[in-house]
Amino acid sequence: MEPDGGHDRATCSNQEVAVLTYAAIAGAGLVVGAMYALLRVRSPAPPLIALTGLAGMLIGYGIPGALT
Repeated sequence: MEPDGGHDRATCSNQEVAVLTYAAIAGAGLVVGAMYALLRVRSPAPPLIALTGLAGMLIGYGIPGALT
């Protein structure tokens, strides 16, 4: 068995890599969000504008994959 849980990076499918990437991004977001909450830092953007921007980034990220 491989030391990383049985997955060899060369044999991971694109879907597995995408899932792992999204999991890492979500984890980083949770860590930063927790730090903001613990330090009581206010977000520089109002929540609605921030969520709209994030939605736009996710849609923009998905468009090239949908076109191919």
